[in-house]
Parts: sequence; structure tokens; C-alpha cells
Amino acid sequence: MISSLHAEGYLASDKAEIAAVCDVVEEKAKDRMKLWGAKKYYTDYNKLLKDDDIDAVEVLTPHHLHKTMVVAAAEAGKHISVQKPMALNVKECDEMISAAKKAGVVLNMTENFLFYPPLVKMKELIDANEIGEPVIVRMESVNGTSIGGWYRPVSARDWDSAIQWRRDHGKSGGGPLFDGGLHEIAVAKFLMGEVRDVEAQIADFDTDAPSTIMWNYVEPRKYGSWDFATTKMRIRTRYFAVHETFEVIGEEGIIWVTRCHSDMRYVSPLIMYKDGVSTNFESIESDWGLSFKNAIHHFIECALGNAKPKFSGEDGKDVIRFASAMYKSAREGRAVQLKEIV
Repeated sequence: MISSLHAEGYLASDKAEIAAVCDVVEEKAKDRMKLWGAKKYYTDYNKLLKDDDIDAVEVLTPHHLHKTMVVAAAEAGKHISVQKPMALNVKECDEMISAAKKAGVVLNMTENFLFYPPLVKMKELIDANEIGEPVIVRMESVNGTSIGGWYRPVSARDWDSAIQWRRDHGKSGGGPLFDGGLHEIAVAKFLMGEVRDVEAQIADFDTDAPSTIMWNYVEPRKYGSWDFATTKMRIRTRYFAVHETFEVIGEEGIIWVTRCHSDMRYVSPLIMYKDGVSTNFESIESDWGLSFKNAIHHFIECALGNAKPKFSGEDGKDVIRFASAMYKSAREGRAVQLKEIV
């Protein structure tokens, strides 16, 4: 499913093209090859990696396959962008980072939320000191069922067959907090820096919901919190049935990003309050799909040597360390230092 949003980025670029598609299901590979105007398709990624016409690869596969595929791609001399989660644990992340460095190729994390225009503008406002020193970030994620939304083929929603691997935490790495939730962790790092320790309460480790997570940043007097719930709520959306909000409190004001996937609130996608005045950023682009196009264009520039990854392998490892500390905290009932996770 998610490959369609990635493909739009390449199709809209005049600096790259989709050279080949790979899927273990030949019919799907052929279909996408035709849809995207690619010249070739493969059903074996090892054969794809031997193709000299290919300069870079996107790894959009089940979580437990990321490490093996990324290391193989690096050894084949391909630049790499990998979807979240980077890997299942810190050890796998280290292997991926080492392989990319040894081969001299780009290892980029496809963290599209960091390219979502309202969040990009929020970060710009923080860095410009518009709300003074930021002290708290608050995040909220609510899963529900769709009103409208993206078409999901059976193969992407049949828990009893095609995506059974998601229920096996040895393959998926965890529940929803280790899947879509990694975007929120990445945003927390993006907005306010490195995290020192995490404390979490998770009611059910299959659904990861309801849960609440709190953390201390390395920089003193900076804190974060994140509430996650899975509900019966019907959510207006063009994409997944997920509602997210982000809030940063500064010494002189507050900034809100009011939506990503969903369209639950008839308010501006970005709002700032300071000095008694609320500013609504009405004209900012708020289509969540645009974040993918922007992220892909950035990866193309990285592969061409014109930019450095906005979210690198080291950043991806930090997210995995945070998530691992979060689960450890919930199981052990204590705050967990990120440096404990190795």
C-alpha cells in the first residue's frame, strides 16, 4: 500500500525514475511495473541488486526483513532508503549502519512526517524563537475506523493470512507503537532533541493501547508526553483511520499541529499563540500524502550527493532505542535510561 505514495515522489521528479519493481508476488510486480512505467520487474531482490542500471533502492518490506535487505543492498553498492522501523533492535541497526559506511553508500530513513509541511513550519517557528524556549512537547494518537479513507486491499488487512507477521512480535518488533507510532517518536526527537529516559504505561501489549508515555530530554527542563488509544471512533480521513496532534509549549507561547492523516477538526492545520494573539496558518499545505513526495525528493538529492539525510541511520537507531526503552519501562514499571538499550 505505502509504495504508491513513495512512487508518486519519483514520478514527480525530473532527477530520477523508477527503474524496476520487486515483489515476491509476480502479478503485483508486473502490475506496478506497468502502472509506474518501470522497465523491469523482479521477484527476487538479490537479482534486483545485481542490476547495474539501479542506483538506489527503497526497502518497503515487513520489519524483520529490513536488516538483511539493507545490508545486501549496501554490499551491492546501492544507496538505500528504508521505511520505519529501521530494524527490530539496536544490534541490527548497528549492522546496517556499518554496512552502509563500509560501502560508502547513503543510508536514509524514509521518515515522511519530518517533511509534512505543518510540522516543518512548527520546527522553523521553534528554531526562530517565536515561542521562546520550548519546554514541553505533547503528542496524541488515536486509532479508529475510517469515514472515507484509503482503499485497503484484502492482502493489506487480512490478519489471518498475508499480514500474520504483524502479530508475531519476533517479526514485527512490537505492536502499533512499534509501527506507526515510530513516526511520533521521530517527531519528538526532531522537535526538541535527544531523549535521556522514558517511562511508559501500556495496558495491552498486543494492541499497545491505551498507553501513555513520558520522557525527559537530555537538555534540562525539557519534557515530553504521548497518549495513544485504539477506539471504536469513526475518523474522517483521506488515508489511514488515525488522528494525530502535536503541541509544543514554550516560555512565551504555544504551537499546535492539529492533524496529519485525519480531518477531524475544522481548524487550521497549524496554530500559534503568543502575546495574546492566535495566528492561524490557513494557507499551509496539509495533505499528509505530500510528506512522502517531499521525503522522496530529499532522498533523491541524497543519492545524487547534493544533501545529507535529514533522518540518518543513527537517528533511526535512536528511535529503536526509545521504543525498546518504552516497552522495557512498561514491563518493569520504572523509568528506563536510553543508554541501557544496547
